[in-house]
Amino acid sequence: MDRINYPGDLLTERKSGRGHFLRICAYSPETDGLIADFAAAAAGHGAIIECKFENPTVAEVSSVNTDSLSDLGSASLNDCIASNLNVGPSARSRLAEGFSVLFDELKKSGKNDNMLRSALVKYLFWLKKYLNAPLSDLDKGFSPKLLYFGGFSASELYFFCMLSVCGFDILTVETGGSAPNAADNENRFSEKLDTGSRKAFPAGYSLTAAKRGAEVRRGAAPQPVRTPAPSPAPPPAPAARPVMRAPVRTPAPPAPELPKIVTNAWISGEILEDIKKPFAERGAPGSIYNCYARINGTEDKPSYTYKLYNLYTALKDQRKLIIFDGAPDTPANEEITAVRRGNYSDADAMAKDLSKNIVHSSVILQGLMRKAFIEVVTEEFTDPAELRKAVTAAVYLLCWLKRYQFTLFSGWKAPEISCILHMGGCTDRNEALFLKMMARLPVDVIVFRPDLSRSCCLKDKWLYERNYAESLPVEVFPREEKDIQVGTVAYYAERELDSMLYDNSGLYRNYQYDKANTVRLRTTYEEMLILWKQDLKFRPNFNSDRNAVNMPVIMAKVSGVKDEDVRSYWDSVFELIDSDTIVLKNAALVGDCSRYIPDSRLIVNGQLQIRAIKDSRSYRYGFLDEARQDHILEKVQLLIDKKIIVTDINVPIDLYILGVALNLGNHIVRAVQKFDFTARNPKILYIGTTESVMSLDDSIAYALLALIGFDVCFLIPTGYQSAEKYYAPGFMEQHRIGTYMFDMKVPNFKHYKVRKPLFGKRKK
Repeated sequence: MDRINYPGDLLTERKSGRGHFLRICAYSPETDGLIADFAAAAAGHGAIIECKFENPTVAEVSSVNTDSLSDLGSASLNDCIASNLNVGPSARSRLAEGFSVLFDELKKSGKNDNMLRSALVKYLFWLKKYLNAPLSDLDKGFSPKLLYFGGFSASELYFFCMLSVCGFDILTVETGGSAPNAADNENRFSEKLDTGSRKAFPAGYSLTAAKRGAEVRRGAAPQPVRTPAPSPAPPPAPAARPVMRAPVRTPAPPAPELPKIVTNAWISGEILEDIKKPFAERGAPGSIYNCYARINGTEDKPSYTYKLYNLYTALKDQRKLIIFDGAPDTPANEEITAVRRGNYSDADAMAKDLSKNIVHSSVILQGLMRKAFIEVVTEEFTDPAELRKAVTAAVYLLCWLKRYQFTLFSGWKAPEISCILHMGGCTDRNEALFLKMMARLPVDVIVFRPDLSRSCCLKDKWLYERNYAESLPVEVFPREEKDIQVGTVAYYAERELDSMLYDNSGLYRNYQYDKANTVRLRTTYEEMLILWKQDLKFRPNFNSDRNAVNMPVIMAKVSGVKDEDVRSYWDSVFELIDSDTIVLKNAALVGDCSRYIPDSRLIVNGQLQIRAIKDSRSYRYGFLDEARQDHILEKVQLLIDKKIIVTDINVPIDLYILGVALNLGNHIVRAVQKFDFTARNPKILYIGTTESVMSLDDSIAYALLALIGFDVCFLIPTGYQSAEKYYAPGFMEQHRIGTYMFDMKVPNFKHYKVRKPLFGKRKK
């Protein structure tokens, strides 16, 4: 063994500091003795592992208690370790230190907190299952030994790295080949021992083979044995610990025969009546009979919601029932990280492996769920280029299935049928796949699409469709009497007339739209004067769909005086003013808002927390129509996202923007409430004839109002940079119409008389 250079204290008993992490990647006769000696030390204080660490099952993951894990700090880690491992404070402290060092390293490589939490759960399970005894040695202050046979992945590498930080001495014997393990090619976490050979380990090499080789070699030519210096009073040798070897696996019992799911073959076509039919009357015993249908449109508008309510009352006490008003909620991070998964080369292998996450007390139902999951995923994703999307979709299906399976299948016995009612149609591929999967189980799946203008992306060869000509917008499946909306024939006739008159016709009802987007117009000065007086719907680039309109608005600065004709200049300004125009003459639009900086919890990672904002004391717009409140806050978010405001202040700019937005004057708020997105929009004229520069607060307010839909014009005859100081380049249109002039006196426009109207007779 002289040719192998290893630490002299590797085989000694010592107080634990940081341990050694050594790897033997190639075989030479000298390695037998080292492995045998290390195994003898590990048998006293440590563990010998001759089987690969197995990933925990879903049930085993749930057995790890993480309730006390508020964060990944040392104190929280210590509490989490205490709740899972029966170790003393010394071992807990060392393990917490080991995890902290490892997590710091993993964060540098791009791992997020969810990945670290998943690793922690796995490693706590491995510690409890494989290393429970050596942890007591760690608690006594010793450096336990861990001898591991076989190759290892990055997951095991990081586990060994953490153990070495805690004080474990680790020796891995990589019997898979002579090349360095791919998980640590650069030997950053471990030390590769030079055996003087590149020879692979013999097939079936094990601890027994190592001991036999050491005995033969030492019998032929005795070698000096490295032993620690004798201690005055050596402790009694502990009992040898058993070696953990791969278990002998017995063949699994044959899977039970799964019942056949018969879909739609038994139905009459009257879906609302078919799904009320008792299970035993649907078909012959031995099979499971479910209904899978989509009803498009409505046969009778006045009674539609009343019929759905009657269906709900008939099913709610007799069936396990789930109703979706749109798509299921997106899986939370905790649900996603709980799905055990690996690396896959194709969708078939991925689906079969991920299906092991599906667990149910009924072996038959578990088999049906796994079969349906594999079938839907492999049918949908046949293109290898979509493998990443396939994994994401599969994880979503597993999360939703786990979330809803108790409600649908608790205590299930054949031929029971649960029920899913979905209102509105599928708008997302993953949502559609979920319904396809559920329709291959003992579940009636009915999709209601009464509003024919809304599309549904669910496509399936087993889906039965019932089509009606009339369309009715219904957002929520009626579950209470207050949800029932019964309209008269005249009422629906009026709605149809509205649809004929106003949908895609260029005509608009008053306040037809609640949502609007702004498009800033780039015009000449002369065009601006003309467009200023036009309704939004007549301006270039105005367009609409069923949900929102795009409003072309003006945000411009006009510098100078044309031909130095002051009187004509004020005449042109007067033509831009009417009773609804807000005119400011060298004055502020809002006051100093620096004292109104809101709570930092109202914005998280640059995103407004809408519910928290509306519930906060600083929110003053609760009296507005709900859609108008949302419109204002949506534009505040847009102002933050687009980085329109450019400044360097010691307060987070997103909080400052929100503070200004929540303190607009009442006259401005009323203008927003009155604003019809297809008609004449509100106007603001700022006239600046002095050297004063617009404040940051005013700049934010003007930019926000332009995004809300106001026309904003800055009239700056001096040409000074008084309006654009805090704006990103290109946000405001610039018009230079003539000579810069100074010390101009702004007239009183209430009593102003135009010499000659520029656009014909002035309207009162």
